[in-house]
Amino acid sequence: MHAALQENVSRYGRASGHGNGFRDLFLGLAHLNADLRFRSGDHALLISGPHPELKTARLAQKTPFKGFLAAVRCQPMMPGSATRH
Repeated sequence: MHAALQENVSRYGRASGHGNGFRDLFLGLAHLNADLRFRSGDHALLISGPHPELKTARLAQKTPFKGFLAAVRCQPMMPGSATRH
């Protein structure tokens, strides 16, 4: 799951020019309180907070799921707030 969200990683290989979409997603959510959930196979990867980054992700085992799901929930930061409570 971590590898699937890294820049330049795709099923076509690193030199294919594919695998750049999630970088734009993370940049677009940089200053929002965001909950990101990625689901594939029997795992889910969860990223939460005002600065979503792959290094803060939590991996959890789930029941098997066919396909790939990406869900995003975001809201503006509260004035003076650095983290979500």
